[in-house]
Amino acid sequence: MKQKLLTLFLVLAASIGITNAAIVNGTCGDNLAWSLNTRDSTLTIEGSGEMTTRPWSEYAAYIAHVNLNEGLTSIISYAFQNCINLMSVSIPGTVSSIYWGAFAECTKLTSVFLGEGIVNIDGCVFSGCIHLKTVTIPKSLSSIGVSAFKTNYDSNYMPTQYSIRNVYYNGSLEDWCLKSWGTDNVAYIYSLFINDISVTDLIIPNDIISSLGRQFRGCTSLISVTIPEDLTRINDEAFANCSNLNSIFISNSVTDIGKYAFVNCNSLTEMTIGYGIINIGENAFTNCNNITSLTIGASNPPSGGANCGINATNCTLYVPATAIETYANSVWWEDFKEIIAIPAQNSMVTFKDWDGTVLSSEEVEEGSAAIAPTDPTREGYTFIGWDQDFSNITESLIVTAQYKINRYSVQFLDWDNSVLKADSVDWNTAAIAPADPTREGYDFVGWDKTFDHVTENMIVSATYEEGQSMQYHLTFVNNDDEIFDQVITVKVPAAPIIPGFTFVNWQIAEKDFVDSIIVEAIYSYNGDATSAPSVAVNPANSAQKLIREGNVYILRGNATYSTAGMKVE
Repeated sequence: MKQKLLTLFLVLAASIGITNAAIVNGTCGDNLAWSLNTRDSTLTIEGSGEMTTRPWSEYAAYIAHVNLNEGLTSIISYAFQNCINLMSVSIPGTVSSIYWGAFAECTKLTSVFLGEGIVNIDGCVFSGCIHLKTVTIPKSLSSIGVSAFKTNYDSNYMPTQYSIRNVYYNGSLEDWCLKSWGTDNVAYIYSLFINDISVTDLIIPNDIISSLGRQFRGCTSLISVTIPEDLTRINDEAFANCSNLNSIFISNSVTDIGKYAFVNCNSLTEMTIGYGIINIGENAFTNCNNITSLTIGASNPPSGGANCGINATNCTLYVPATAIETYANSVWWEDFKEIIAIPAQNSMVTFKDWDGTVLSSEEVEEGSAAIAPTDPTREGYTFIGWDQDFSNITESLIVTAQYKINRYSVQFLDWDNSVLKADSVDWNTAAIAPADPTREGYDFVGWDKTFDHVTENMIVSATYEEGQSMQYHLTFVNNDDEIFDQVITVKVPAAPIIPGFTFVNWQIAEKDFVDSIIVEAIYSYNGDATSAPSVAVNPANSAQKLIREGNVYILRGNATYSTAGMKVE
């Protein structure tokens, strides 16, 4: 009795538009709660997990809006069946499966948005939704059950018509463009379009499955079909009984046409099959009696032709000019009324640079060569040719310029032009310098130019400053006890050059630590020590030198030096 009163209340609320809302609620899963607000006729489902019951079914006629929150993972069979006032629905991305007949007979439903995450739509999910016009399908969808969107059925319960006119797939509007969701799911969309009497023009996009099943069997209004370049097989009965189909181009990628693929397509008058075809199945074209022109691009006759069903005596066969004799000597193909060369056609050849820039574009007659543009240039690279041959054009081509990166030599030289390292590097990359070189009496201070972005052959030279930084250990002691210890760095100058003499080292002349320490240069005499002069003049500073046993000592001021018991001032 309580339930009947509540139902009556809902009817009255809906009919007179009262403002005070009645709330009906409960659970519909382990962690799912539902509530129905009669003010705006909105059913809300909150929580997480699978839907297991549909307790609102007796209120179906009063539901105009369904609010499905994130967290819901599935929609149970017949969940919203007969919600005859439901106008639109948005399925959250957390839902992965919608089960059989979930929205069946929602006759006012006009649009459906399927969130990214839906994987499976069961059979008859939207059957009977006669006003459903727009469906948004995500890439995640991998299977659609039989008659998922069918609205009309014949006496044998075979679907006969769709109401949907627009399918949005991944954000793109297509008008009856079949989109697919992976080659492993062919069986799941096997009969999706069977007996649809509303499809007229079919463009199958390039990201479709690799083969077609029976999706279009009995589409009696279908007039033309365009097969994409990546389709490899047309399966058995794919277009059987498409009685108004009058034009089809089977792309070069198709290798197999299955049995009865086009049986009873008696409006077909001409067909073009690409050069990739290998096999045509038994009775593929049975009762296609009006085909008078068949073009096959393959140089080798496909197998199975003898039984494919075309009335060869009433049909002209067009094949590559070089294959005419081969077809004429092949079983069944020899029966065609006449076998002639495929008329030459112009193809567009586009030459592009490495970055996609169009360098030139021209129409080329079949069998002729395209004319390449002037060799392009690219900074830091050398043009080495084109990525494919264009001397015998049989189809439209995009030809792309190929390059190799330039390499440059980098030589690192020392102060005396000796080679420290020779390197070879790619354009605009860095060379690697050798270890810092050394030079007696000088400090290495770097290289004379940068080499972190090499764009030409280079010679890089070491640079030095005169003098040499050296470290000395200075220790003060008192009665053999160390009282001070320090490492000091001293800039040692280059010794003056004295003709006829070679610098040996520096030597402390005055060893007592006063206000300065005098360090003098020692040279060796390049000639015979016994014939060395006793006194020489330093051209660098005019200081006198004492030469003793081939060594030269600088004489400064009034200092005296002992040698062989003598003193020299």
